[in-house]
Amino acid sequence: MQIIIFGASTAYGAWDLKGGWVSRLRAELDKITLSSPNSYYMTYNLGISGNTSSDILERFDSELNARLKDRDQNDEIMILFSVGNNDGSTKGGNRIVSIPQFDSNITLLAEKALNLTRKVVFVSTFPADETKTMPVSWGDWCYKNSNLAEYRDSIKKMCKVRNILFIDVFGKFIKKKYQELLQDGLHPNSKGHQKIHKIVSSALRKSGYL
Repeated sequence: MQIIIFGASTAYGAWDLKGGWVSRLRAELDKITLSSPNSYYMTYNLGISGNTSSDILERFDSELNARLKDRDQNDEIMILFSVGNNDGSTKGGNRIVSIPQFDSNITLLAEKALNLTRKVVFVSTFPADETKTMPVSWGDWCYKNSNLAEYRDSIKKMCKVRNILFIDVFGKFIKKKYQELLQDGLHPNSKGHQKIHKIVSSALRKSGYL
């Protein structure tokens, strides 16, 4: 199976010494591939720091074609999107990507992915520690949980309409002392990435996607 994961800095792995939740998922699947002759997983991390749904939409076709051009036609594909946090951030009081534009972007991404496979997955936004993200220390961007929850709900609604697997990390984090899982108020630390990996891996197995 080819597993292609689009996202931003959290998918990329900031800030986990083991490479982040995507790298942890890859390590889990690589272990299965090496130990079982009947299993094969190739995991691609296409997380780019700062990306929004608009950025991912712009590079989706070229990134996908580059990874799949030589694939065996019998090889399964799973496409996973981790989007929303950068879309829902604000700068100068304005959202980086408006909700209507975000809805349009994720709908188009879903449709493009569904043309290739039924195994399409969206991971929700993640909550922020607002004591450190209003604004963040590295720029003028602000991350407010009420906004991030709104983008989470937008993804959830779209997935429900199209029968797409939705993994609600936001909902699971917000019930705990999630601030302890964040390195800088926005990006997970190693414990945070470990928890995200556990949530995502469990959801994929429960759904039969792995």
